[in-house]
Amino acid sequence: LVTLAEYVKDMADNQEFIYYASGESYDKIKQLPNIEKLKEKGYEVLFFKDGVDEFVAKILMDYEGKKFKSVSEGDFSIDNEEEKQQLEKKKEENKELLSAIKDCLKDKVKEVKLTSNFKNYPVALTSDGDVSIEMEKVFNSMPNADGAMRAQKVLEISSEHGILQTLQKVFESDKGKLDKYAVVLYEQARLLAGLSI
Repeated sequence: LVTLAEYVKDMADNQEFIYYASGESYDKIKQLPNIEKLKEKGYEVLFFKDGVDEFVAKILMDYEGKKFKSVSEGDFSIDNEEEKQQLEKKKEENKELLSAIKDCLKDKVKEVKLTSNFKNYPVALTSDGDVSIEMEKVFNSMPNADGAMRAQKVLEISSEHGILQTLQKVFESDKGKLDKYAVVLYEQARLLAGLSI
């Protein structure tokens, strides 16, 4: 356990945010792809496992001038300028591939994009907007929930994982097969996020 005061006191000099990850249990949070790069760079991540935790972070907004930042937000990145430029280049090179995957998944995801936040996982789901994936789960577990509360999901594909080269080859040779890969990767990302398939 750590207090917010202790977390802020121990933050790295260049650390801008209080990073947190939400999930049903500590074991599941540890498996989230998006905490991989933070751990590599030595940043501490708060683990929120109670349904109310993320709501509290959203209401507080910041602590001692440091804003809370979820690792599952669609705009999450801790890349330096050189890493950002390399990622932008890869995004441009794979624009048609990402568009084809998005077309296959239709409204299941708001966007399909490359990320450099993890390399040991092929994909992850993040959210874009005010409702996170964990908030969606909390809202939809309440009595009389109609399932209408949905996070706008973003499928993130690792720019560092071998899956990218595989997708590139399949995209060039067999577009029908690419659709199958897209569905499998999307379902895998749902499982990692603790969602049903």
